[in-house]
Amino acid sequence: MNKSVVLAEMAPGWTLMGIADIWEYEYFEKFATGYLPYNNYTKLGFWMDGIRKSSCKFPVTPSVACNGTNEFTYSDKTAPNPQFEWLPGQPDGIQNEPPDSNCLYLRVSSDGENGVDDMP
Repeated sequence: MNKSVVLAEMAPGWTLMGIADIWEYEYFEKFATGYLPYNNYTKLGFWMDGIRKSSCKFPVTPSVACNGTNEFTYSDKTAPNPQFEWLPGQPDGIQNEPPDSNCLYLRVSSDGENGVDDMP
């Protein structure tokens, strides 16, 4: 069984869930959006698999080798080439100093602006 977690605290030896394809992304987005009304949230985030490569950190210039999903390494072996939708202007961590936007999360909001972002 794949040791993936969406909402629970990370346990040793577990990895965050990866997004294998666009259908899985859409399912995850719909699932996450369903949590908004429970506490009257307008925005909510869910950590997901992806850690920025050391070779794709500021002050590196965005390139074919560091552009979007390939800026990150993924530990979920069931989703080695993830497919998902970025929030507008994301990922932007390669352009930030200090270089601390190294993790990925899915952000959903009541205004419908949903997508993946990179953050500390």
